[in-house]
Amino acid sequence: MTADKVRTFIAIDVPAEVRNMLSQAQERLLGIRGASVTWVRSGGVHLTLKFLGDVERERLTDVTGSVQECAKLAHPIELATTVVGGFPSLNRPRVLWLGIDGGPSLLQLQEDIEQSLAAVGYPPEQKRFHPHLTVGRVKSMAQGCRLAEQFRSLEFPRVFWVAREVWVMSSVLKHQGAEYSVIAAVNLGGR
Repeated sequence: MTADKVRTFIAIDVPAEVRNMLSQAQERLLGIRGASVTWVRSGGVHLTLKFLGDVERERLTDVTGSVQECAKLAHPIELATTVVGGFPSLNRPRVLWLGIDGGPSLLQLQEDIEQSLAAVGYPPEQKRFHPHLTVGRVKSMAQGCRLAEQFRSLEFPRVFWVAREVWVMSSVLKHQGAEYSVIAAVNLGGR
């Protein structure tokens, strides 16, 4: 990020119950030998709908306006945690995640945001949207490391909540990890 650009993304917040659950899971995985993982701090856990990268400050109004237009057409969305997984796979993960189910409403909101932002100059993501919360990023994993199987064996209770707003957020990369702040909170359904 420079003074005239802001590293920007669109996200939905998660409840403290989910943050705590992920923190407890991370604690149980800390001692696994042969794995180097950067764990997402609980305060940084969110459901990313669209990552934009560096956005010129004067264009943040366009971004927020696009999100507001999409949010007006949406309604609050019922969300739930699902199963664990990894990108590109849980057998050799680079990212460990907990899945999120938001049904067709979440998928439609994300697609509307993609299309609306494409219309103002932000190319749509080429990969299919896979709703998830990032738990950790695997930097390296030795042969025979048990990280993936230990992560797979964790029992996450299903947590339900209702998303009532979408956030336009900034991310500042620091040595100790990314620092996030809300640029705009946009109500779903235009309330």
